[in-house]
Amino acid sequence: MIAGQPDDLYRCIVELDEPAIPPAWNRASDLGLAQVVAALQTRTRQSQADLLTFLHARQTEGRVRRIRPFWITNAVAITADADTLLALAARPDVRFIRQDRWRRWVDPLPASETAASGGAEWNIARIRADLAWSALGLDGDGVTVGIMDTGVDWQHPALQTRYRGYHEGGLTVHEGNWFCTTDEGYLYPVDGHGHGTHVAGIAVGGQDDAGVAIGVAPGAKWIAVKTLNDAGYGYDSWIHAAFEWIMAPAGDPALAPDVVNASWGSPNAADETFRPDLQALRAAGIVPVFAAGNEGPSASSLRSPGSYPEAITVGATDDLDQVASFSSRGPSPWDEIKPEIVAPGVQIRSTLPGGSYGSHSGTSMAAPHVTGLVALMLQADPTLTADDLERILTTTAQPLGDPVPNNDSGWGRIDAYRAAATALQAGTIAGQISRQPDGEPLPTAYVAAADHEGTPLATIGADEAGRYRLDLPPGRYDLEFSAFGYAAQTVADITVQTAVTTTVDRTLVPLPTGALWGQVRNAATGGPVGADLHILDTPAQTTSDPQTGQYSLALPTGVYTLEVSRNGYRRRTIPDLTIVAGEALSLDIDLDPAPTLLLVDSGRWYYGSQAPYFEQALDDNEYVYDLWDIRDLTAGLPGLDDLLPYDIVLWSAPFDSPGLIGAGDTISDYLGLGGRLFLSGQDIGFWDDGLSGMLWHPYYREFLKARAEADDAGRDDILGAPDDIWHGLTLPINGPDSARNQSMPDQVALAGERGAALIASYASGGGAAV
Repeated sequence: MIAGQPDDLYRCIVELDEPAIPPAWNRASDLGLAQVVAALQTRTRQSQADLLTFLHARQTEGRVRRIRPFWITNAVAITADADTLLALAARPDVRFIRQDRWRRWVDPLPASETAASGGAEWNIARIRADLAWSALGLDGDGVTVGIMDTGVDWQHPALQTRYRGYHEGGLTVHEGNWFCTTDEGYLYPVDGHGHGTHVAGIAVGGQDDAGVAIGVAPGAKWIAVKTLNDAGYGYDSWIHAAFEWIMAPAGDPALAPDVVNASWGSPNAADETFRPDLQALRAAGIVPVFAAGNEGPSASSLRSPGSYPEAITVGATDDLDQVASFSSRGPSPWDEIKPEIVAPGVQIRSTLPGGSYGSHSGTSMAAPHVTGLVALMLQADPTLTADDLERILTTTAQPLGDPVPNNDSGWGRIDAYRAAATALQAGTIAGQISRQPDGEPLPTAYVAAADHEGTPLATIGADEAGRYRLDLPPGRYDLEFSAFGYAAQTVADITVQTAVTTTVDRTLVPLPTGALWGQVRNAATGGPVGADLHILDTPAQTTSDPQTGQYSLALPTGVYTLEVSRNGYRRRTIPDLTIVAGEALSLDIDLDPAPTLLLVDSGRWYYGSQAPYFEQALDDNEYVYDLWDIRDLTAGLPGLDDLLPYDIVLWSAPFDSPGLIGAGDTISDYLGLGGRLFLSGQDIGFWDDGLSGMLWHPYYREFLKARAEADDAGRDDILGAPDDIWHGLTLPINGPDSARNQSMPDQVALAGERGAALIASYASGGGAAV
């Protein structure tokens, strides 16, 4: 039923009865991309001819304002009056008329800016993409990735040279490499939202300014279509137009990408609006990778189009390879296992508009890992079909959960190295490393491969049984087998053949050793201390006897650095310890007493951790602490008995509060028994002092002597109160050593000497809320 005035116009999409995709094509056709596009255009042109004649006639009468026919799906987007819509509904060639819906497809990204941590980002190393680069020589070169999102900042340093339209020293070409379907009309790649730039960086980004690897396929090229506006909203017709452009950028199928990333969706999993579009992509050989959605953990919480059988759907995992609680689950409305696979999607650092970098979480961040991996696989074998790629992804994934597959993690977390090696049909060198004289396996051993010219390619560790496996392209290689405390061995000129496994076992001989021994003592009392001793950059470690403080370590000849730690004492690092074979080096170690510290990270359960800033402050100043991650509110909260052993509890609650998660009574009991608490968070007072109007907890005023006056103090620092231990301190919220993501005055992220000094001075005080 149409309501409104007679002259009102309505945005609608008219779908015709004849499908654009012939049923015989199913998920794939034997035609090439250009032939598929031509066939679709021919079928829809013929099918839509009479309808378009009718619409153009109505347009001359002023009853239709906009006519946009599609060939990727047999439909026409129009803006028309009610009489026209009623006339269309009566036509036998019209299947149905639906609203051209205006929806938010991606949420706003919270402000975030994070610094590099060195090497490859954790998510890149976790899926072993860096090993695929070095060992297999695959970085996505020659493959084009399509980004359907809020746009991409093409001038970002980690993305610019990977833009297909970029030509160093020449004119950048945007035609055929960029398109904007929204009404914003951008003529070159921009992103006023941030989501698309973040996604693109994960898929194909290069290195940041510190040389840290960001993207899975840094050698691939990207093109993009701005499908959603700068607020993350879009009409259905914009999305149809974006899919159509992907198949024939600037009208040329030869410019189409090999794989497309779509990190967005509708909460209605059964909504088939875009299923013909995905069927067309699949038939044309373009791989559609979609995010599962962030509506988990309940079953059947998928977003569409990720729910479609034609999509390769990706869920999200965290740093422990656990499926993120927000990651949407299957089964799909078509009773299929979904998602097919999962990938890292929690606090993923990537590119942001303006040349910056930030960390965000979501299946939006998981999907581009798979998109980048598809690029690696297509570089290895450009003939692989979408079905081939999906099969390799699922069969090489690291299984998670039981049974496999399941509707939480599908077939498991992707392994880029295994998948790319399989696509490459690499050869394999495998075997077992054992030790003399007993022949026991050496799980601490490593195997390093180099090409025949001596260029290092890959280093891989043995498993618990001493076994290893190296997948390498056909060729000749040299291997070095090593383990701490054992003489390294080199095996030269090993020939690797395609899809053939060559077995190379090795037994390593122990090196001559000396000894390091002595006693660990309390510097204040001289009493024994049971401490952990670790030789840095080696697996050598031991614990001193808590009754006597005595320890001993057998070490091969060399110069070492010893680290000694125990909660309740300052960490000591002792360099330049020279060990001589057959000799014993005596070293007594005095540790300075310090408060016993527990750092509680309450940001983990909602993937908003800010604990690394506290860890940095403590580590930089040689404080030893235990870490308690709250990842589960039902069984993961610390109890009173967990807090009482510690002199000081540092509680980081970035966006929650102890009362909100059910730990308020524990905090009260701990403080009532004399415990010392440092409590930091953006909304602690808002929640636990009643500003929210939803809850209140007495510990905030009775024990911490704090009072929340307003939700926003209108300033960017915290001042110590007069006549208090904080007097004279001014703590910037958005200082250079913070996360730069705070807008409220009641959270601070401490780092460096000032933060540690504050903690040290606090040891003699009571509780505090910052």
